[in-house]
Amino acid sequence: MKKNLVFFMIIFFLFVSCVSTEKLQVIHVEPSSELYHGDINIPVINGQDELNILVSKKVGEWFNQFEKEIIDWQNTNMEGEPMFAFYSDWKKTLDSKSTVSFLLSAYSFTGGANGQDMLYSFNWDKEEKKIISLDQILKEIVNPATLSTLSQVCENQLKMILEVQEDDSLEEMIQEGTKPIKSNFQVFTLSKEGVTFYFNKYQVGPGSLGIQTVFIPYIKK
Repeated sequence: MKKNLVFFMIIFFLFVSCVSTEKLQVIHVEPSSELYHGDINIPVINGQDELNILVSKKVGEWFNQFEKEIIDWQNTNMEGEPMFAFYSDWKKTLDSKSTVSFLLSAYSFTGGANGQDMLYSFNWDKEEKKIISLDQILKEIVNPATLSTLSQVCENQLKMILEVQEDDSLEEMIQEGTKPIKSNFQVFTLSKEGVTFYFNKYQVGPGSLGIQTVFIPYIKK
């Protein structure tokens, strides 16, 4: 399986180095072995090599962890013939002259009742060639521009979306998952209208509720 991972990463970097003049390319690879199958889609933004490397590294980290879990399974449980799976995809929300924003997602199944969902967002300043941070966008969506304000807005919206009512346990999960700490708000994408925050499964509710989102429009000036 290590050879499969190395092959996958070599193919990616060759593709980046040969990217055409088109604005956007997508790499599609289907790594597989006798134990797993995969379907991986990765965006490549022309002229933004630094960003492309970051994206490839993130997918590589996810895929490497997936293979590690399979190796761990092989070392402890050789009964049965499970078919593991790994998928990754992306969704673009903004691509302007100065900014590109997209959500990177992945799903892995390495046994058990449920698989694992993973989310990571890239908000990229094309001119400065660097990540746009949460601190930079706070002043555009909440007033005062603090984590506490963002926390309260997201908590209130999620309580309405999920119809908390008399469900104390759900209310507690929402409060915990929207505490004013940066790690709760690291996954967000930009659009022309505002900012969308993503809360992974189990962050603000039981897994059956899936991934939750909160959209906050830009403050009108």
